[in-house]
Amino acid sequence: MCEAERAGVTSEAKDLFDNYAEYNRILRTWFVAYGIGGPVLFLMQDKVLAAIKASGSGRMIAGAFLTGVAAQVLVAIINKWSTWYVYRDAEEGSAGAHRIAHWFTDQFWIDMACDIVSLVAFAFATFRVLAVSA
Repeated sequence: MCEAERAGVTSEAKDLFDNYAEYNRILRTWFVAYGIGGPVLFLMQDKVLAAIKASGSGRMIAGAFLTGVAAQVLVAIINKWSTWYVYRDAEEGSAGAHRIAHWFTDQFWIDMACDIVSLVAFAFATFRVLAVSA
């Protein structure tokens, strides 16, 4: 019997969660790649770099990109930490020993909030770069 069946999780539920996990991983990869790659692309263009410097918005733009990346790193750390403890509880048969970790794994809103923060921060930074370099 597999782990999912022992835990009372159906094969369909496991497949659906695996699908969710894959999309989650892809989205986080895109967010971090854009949060790091976006500024690099903008700053490699002399005209854009000069416009950002002249506008005085450089720190604000950099801060927005860093905020978006930081939100993704934060949620990855929370998920990694909580999933490890939930896994250890399952391995040791001590469900609930790490209650806060179990609570975090049930809180979808934390992931969504970090995704929204990243999306808003990246959109703000991108539109600000486009506004000052137009």
